[in-house]
Amino acid sequence: MQASVRQRPRKGVEFLASYTLAKGTTNNRGFYGVFGGTGLQGVTGGSEGAYWQNTYDPEAEWGPAFHDVRHNFIFSSTYELPFGSGRAWGSDWSGLMHAVLGDGSSGASSSRERAFPSP
Repeated sequence: MQASVRQRPRKGVEFLASYTLAKGTTNNRGFYGVFGGTGLQGVTGGSEGAYWQNTYDPEAEWGPAFHDVRHNFIFSSTYELPFGSGRAWGSDWSGLMHAVLGDGSSGASSSRERAFPSP
């Protein structure tokens, strides 16, 4: 599920907020095995790795993927600086001054997500 809210530019300010609810499942741990192990490439034991324990029953390994991020929220904003042509200051600037300081904007972005699942 995905939802997004956007406020169009108003007085030089624009906002965008997005939320994603997802669930990643797989029957494969990936090439590198599991995270947080003590052995080579994070594999915790000789029998634990990227392959199924029973190749005749791969569905027995079904579970959350290592990259499963259930909740993801992103917020971003943009502010048009009041300098340049058609703005509060600098509408009478020379071409060089306008090229250096005019028509600029400032932006910020923030992302919050739930941590990856632990094995």
